Amino acid sequence: MSPTLLAGRFRLLSLPALVLVAVMLGGADGCSGGAAGLDGARTALGQSDYDAALTGVNAVLATAPTDLPALTLKAEILRQQAASQTDLTLKTATITEMNATVRQAIAVDPTSPDVVAVRTNAWAGSVNHGATLLRDPSAPTGAAIPLFAAATEFMPDSSQAFLYLGLAQYTAGNAVEAIEPLRTAVRLDPADAQAALYLGRVLIQADQGPAGIEALTAATTRFPNDAALRSELLNAYQRTGRAAEALTLYETALQSPSAAEEPVLRFNYGTVLLQAGRVDDAIVQFERAIALDPTNFDAHYNLGAAYQNQAAAVNRRANDAADNAVNRRLVAERNALLERSLPHFEQARTLSAEGPDRTGACTALFQVYTTLGRIDDARAVATCAGQSMN
Repeated sequence: MSPTLLAGRFRLLSLPALVLVAVMLGGADGCSGGAAGLDGARTALGQSDYDAALTGVNAVLATAPTDLPALTLKAEILRQQAASQTDLTLKTATITEMNATVRQAIAVDPTSPDVVAVRTNAWAGSVNHGATLLRDPSAPTGAAIPLFAAATEFMPDSSQAFLYLGLAQYTAGNAVEAIEPLRTAVRLDPADAQAALYLGRVLIQADQGPAGIEALTAATTRFPNDAALRSELLNAYQRTGRAAEALTLYETALQSPSAAEEPVLRFNYGTVLLQAGRVDDAIVQFERAIALDPTNFDAHYNLGAAYQNQAAAVNRRANDAADNAVNRRLVAERNALLERSLPHFEQARTLSAEGPDRTGACTALFQVYTTLGRIDDARAVATCAGQSMN
């Protein structure tokens, strides 16, 4: 009867700002064997006729595949074409082709000013479009990974590119593969608290608990006023089975929490209490978290789950009761607890968008309504819960 708790759930933090770079080419083509063809391609590019521009430059490359002006011009054509595209799949394909062209240009002369320019533009374009894919729930899982990998290749001292690559691997479920990019991001920019947080997180996810706690402890030392890092460290103790230490640390942290971190601390503390079987204490913390932040989906959901857990315990006692009067009293007590869970599951459903969060809230509502015999209400959430009542 009880729903799955949301303990240990971690949402993606706000992503870094996008890169805004567009370096212009020098336009030198004196060494090109296909100067006339490239002039036509440049004219077509100036008219935003990307297909004609590519036809012209590809004709040159067909006979001179290492022609540097042709390669850098092709990279620029593809950059501008990608900038004009709105379809994510087409844009991804265009940027991927641009990156392949930039690699060819680098192989010819990595020091050429025009190669440096297209390399910088390819880095920026890959980071920006990769970030768009990462933010878009409709994008295929892992679609951004090759783009961020290319960005780290083109700009190996870009902490942002490595951070994004780590985030892309992490959100694709590849915690182990996310570790090294995030380590590099932290090394390249020790002042980036977000990179330090994610490094600790993926180490925990990759079952490297001691290393994760060590990384987060070091980060909280560097950033003593970062509430998100402190909360992440407390979560790390919880997720690595060190619940007793986590409870002690939460109690200490809640003695003087900042206004910004208190709602999260109380929610997380309540989750640890709930996992430890201290349901009454957990309810107090969830209620305080909701009072501080009424829009916290997770706190509403877990408070509803806490009441359901209480109801499940009472239900077991009712099933074991030999006396009918005792059974009826316990069933009434169970139902009262289930009724208390409903407003919080309803609020969780209201706060969630389409997807797993809403499905979870609807499933919990369906369970409660069914147990209470409120069939019409159960039918109203059945589709959302993925249940059939035919």
